[in-house]
Amino acid sequence: MSVCLLIICVVLAHDKGHGEVLGQTTLKSRLFQILQQEPSVMAIVSAQPKDGGLEASYILVS
Repeated sequence: MSVCLLIICVVLAHDKGHGEVLGQTTLKSRLFQILQQEPSVMAIVSAQPKDGGLEASYILVS
């Protein structure tokens, strides 16, 4: 029996979204909160400077 697992790395450019609006946190922190609840998301981290740094994220999806 063989198992094939597809894992994809996505680079998402999202800007930092400074400040707080109507009690909502910044865009990046809210994005992290939402994606951490998604079962198919294995990991999410800030991107390297060459890929956008703090204004982008790497998302590992299975």
